[in-house]
Amino acid sequence: MKWEKFISAGFRMPFYMNLFVKGHIDGVRKVTGWDRPQALVVIEHQMNTVYESPEALADYRVYIVEKLKTREFRDHFIASFEKADRDLTEFCRTLYFHDYVEDDLAEIGRQLNQFVILFTHKFGIYGLPKFTDLALSTMIPELLSVSLTDIELAESTKPTHLSEYTEERVAFLSLAKIIYDNSTLKSLWNNSVAEIIDQLGRFHPEFYFKIESHVRKFSWLSVSHHVQPMTLEIAIENLRQALHDTTFQKELMDKQDEISPTIARQEAIKEKYKLTEADQDFLGFIRSLNEINESRKVAMSKALLWSYPLFQALADRLSIDAISLRQLTAEELATIVADGKLSDTMRNVAQQRLEYYVCLLDKTGIHNFSGAEAKEVADRELGVVDYEHTTEIRGKVAQPGHAVGKVRLILSEHQVENLLPGEILVTSMTDPDMVPAMKKAAAIVTDEGGITCHAAIVSRELKVPCVIGTKIATKVFKDGDMVDVDAETGVVRKLI
Repeated sequence: MKWEKFISAGFRMPFYMNLFVKGHIDGVRKVTGWDRPQALVVIEHQMNTVYESPEALADYRVYIVEKLKTREFRDHFIASFEKADRDLTEFCRTLYFHDYVEDDLAEIGRQLNQFVILFTHKFGIYGLPKFTDLALSTMIPELLSVSLTDIELAESTKPTHLSEYTEERVAFLSLAKIIYDNSTLKSLWNNSVAEIIDQLGRFHPEFYFKIESHVRKFSWLSVSHHVQPMTLEIAIENLRQALHDTTFQKELMDKQDEISPTIARQEAIKEKYKLTEADQDFLGFIRSLNEINESRKVAMSKALLWSYPLFQALADRLSIDAISLRQLTAEELATIVADGKLSDTMRNVAQQRLEYYVCLLDKTGIHNFSGAEAKEVADRELGVVDYEHTTEIRGKVAQPGHAVGKVRLILSEHQVENLLPGEILVTSMTDPDMVPAMKKAAAIVTDEGGITCHAAIVSRELKVPCVIGTKIATKVFKDGDMVDVDAETGVVRKLI
């Protein structure tokens, strides 16, 4: 196999994905010393899939096992992500509050260049935790002095402080509980969103302020590359849905008291196996890796939201919309800024990339393709595979169990609410936006994932059967397919 699917990430634009590929070279080398990345990015109608070279990934796994044996390197690895997140978000915060009215094109170009430098490094190393996660299964028996069960390993490496996603969820569910416990407030949620906002503002200003404050604090929560922040209207509608979820109060109690039981279980495992200091240190590294998997997404969402005014200002100066603008690469935009205008040729390139874009990193360098040519390159690199007659796939068991049900295919966060109770959630990889759907699913099946992935962690908490790392589930199954998920053996079989 020439390419292996690494991640499907919903809406993505060529500007960002080109920086991902560029950062793949220098960023990975800077953090790990490894120097053999190869990648293929395919964006069709702004739906993005990243592929990695199986050969290169295998080489990385061998390389990183040796590096991670030293505590110094593990500390450096974690600190690199923390610094990349901090440097990018601090700069983007200044962009968010900057007044661009008096800035000329050259000044906007200078700010764009600084953003490109920081974002390239941040996004370039974004996949490293996942690369490393895929290597961990081979490392753990070698680097631990004892043999832990999968459940014990999951408990021992669970974060011991709340992520910002969990903080938001607790705050959100707390708002829902206030409504639920107040009959007057609760009755308002039978009205339209506009009417709820009006009534809250007139008769319940303190609670209106609580929701408004929540929106301001967590505006980055649902941000994608199309930059659609949380709004008051979205928060109101989300609260309406939460009030219809009979389990929300239990979820709130569980999340509020999540850390103490986790620490207690970790201490019990430590005593049971008499874990050495080296064992605890390595488990602590995996725990930090789990935390990074959450924090890096938060930093990305904040950076996209806070940098958006910069792209709006640049788009205004060049008389183009911000989405079409970001079909162009950073190098192309730098040339346009230097020329002082956007040529018809570049407008045409942007239009072609709205349909299809490919960025290929191979041993000869980085290559960009647009439109019909990009489609031809993608077909050539990936080959044409007929999955129509595939009826059975295999993956790794994340949470044991068994379920039969209809498939609900979720390829972007905006499809989450389509899943009905008892359906089988099939997706590339889960993220915090999918938790409401995961709670309703009879089972979860993903293309991607390792022992520290989001799907593995959450499925264990929810006790929902889960098979991860199938690579092709989203290609083999479609909405409505009846499937049998055997999360004891890792086999998912199409019944109809």
